[in-house]
Amino acid sequence: MLQNQRDAAFGDQQNQGDAAFRDQHNQRDAAFRDQQNQGDAAFRDQKNQGDAAYRDQQNQGDAAFSDQQNQGDAAFRDQQNQGDDAFRDQHNQRDAAFRDQQNQGDAAFRDQQNQGDAAFRDQQNQGDDALRDQQNQGDAAFRDQQNQGDAAYRDQQNQGDAAFRDQQNQGDAAFRDQQNQGDAAFRD
Repeated sequence: MLQNQRDAAFGDQQNQGDAAFRDQHNQRDAAFRDQQNQGDAAFRDQKNQGDAAYRDQQNQGDAAFSDQQNQGDAAFRDQQNQGDDAFRDQHNQRDAAFRDQQNQGDAAFRDQQNQGDAAFRDQQNQGDDALRDQQNQGDAAFRDQQNQGDAAYRDQQNQGDAAFRDQQNQGDAAFRDQQNQGDAAFRD
């Protein structure tokens, strides 16, 4: 759009310059012809015909140049617009492809993260189960050992009580025997 405005402004300036140049040229030619042709009508006629032919050729050349310039400008603008469209299409395609890859990467990352979280929870749950099993087995073994120790302690205590009673009974019997022997000797 800005380039089109610049091209139009350039064309306007060029046309105005050509018109001003032709006006000045025509004014100079008219003044020269008036001065020159006061005494020479034939020369004026030939000069006027030559000037007219020159102006026609010049105008035709200017018109042909303007046409070529306008055609070149139009072709340039068409190519530029096509290039801009192609660039925007490629840019949009690259942006779309980048967003697709980014979304796929985000989805893959979330899947891996979710799988890792699930695996971590499974291992954590298995570890908790194994810890509870070991803890329960340890508690059961501790209770078994404690019960066995209590039973052994009671057996030893009962055996000690029985041995103490046996020794006490034996001592009482020996004491009675000695007392009875002493009583018999005293009576004799």
